[in-house]
Amino acid sequence: MLWYGSKLRDWVLTGGQPERNRAAASRIRAFSFDSCARLQAGLPSRSSLSSPVLVTGLWRTGTTLLHEMLAAAGGFATPTTWQCLRPASFRLAKPGREVDVLRPMDGLRVSTHSPQEDEFALLLLGAPSLYRGFLDPRRLAELADALLAGDDETFLAPWLAFLSDVQAEQPGRLLLKSPNHLFRLDAIARAVPDTQVILTVRDPVEVYWSNLRMWSEMAALHGHWPAPDGAIERFVARAMAAEAAVLSRLPEAQGSTVPVVSFDRLVTDPKAVT
Repeated sequence: MLWYGSKLRDWVLTGGQPERNRAAASRIRAFSFDSCARLQAGLPSRSSLSSPVLVTGLWRTGTTLLHEMLAAAGGFATPTTWQCLRPASFRLAKPGREVDVLRPMDGLRVSTHSPQEDEFALLLLGAPSLYRGFLDPRRLAELADALLAGDDETFLAPWLAFLSDVQAEQPGRLLLKSPNHLFRLDAIARAVPDTQVILTVRDPVEVYWSNLRMWSEMAALHGHWPAPDGAIERFVARAMAAEAAVLSRLPEAQGSTVPVVSFDRLVTDPKAVT
């Protein structure tokens, strides 16, 4: 169950009283989250980021696989599952025993200290995120309208604060991964101009069916309401169209330096990629 603060709780409750997973939206849990966030904000953190590497691409195109390969190669500071799922308190309390779970959409093993995508931290901190659709799949069209265009910058302040906290514990060059950042590349380039972006791509038919499964599985697991018929299919189609638009309009200077890695090559020849 995802544990989040009052900002995300307020957004959830604008959709009405949850039909499922009601404990996740409790006022007490949100109060505890916010209290931890205020305490953690008082700890010293790093004020700048140095040339982060960002792996991005549409969901189910191999971002996780490439992220874990690069992290295993060493030399990077990479947000962990513990940090991304406890963004308000990971500097205040260390994890106990190592926990391993399997991702519902593909059975990939995820552990407490495994590399994780920072989008979960943004979601739980209340920043606008497409992953809000996991909690309320009824509003996927609303989220797509607001966030696929890529002109939202309200994620920047909590994102940079979270990354500064990560670097306070893991000094070094950051290795990040988030498919959602595909739609924020312009804002990220303005905020952190020396970010090195790596894009992943995959056969569109495979992407479509794999995304239907992912979004359906995550909405079933975390959703406070069931997904309406056709909502996920329409959202995935819109996201794929938005992906094509992003790839076609990459700034010329940036586009010439952005490596593009295919999913097939990741699977068949990983050493050549990394």
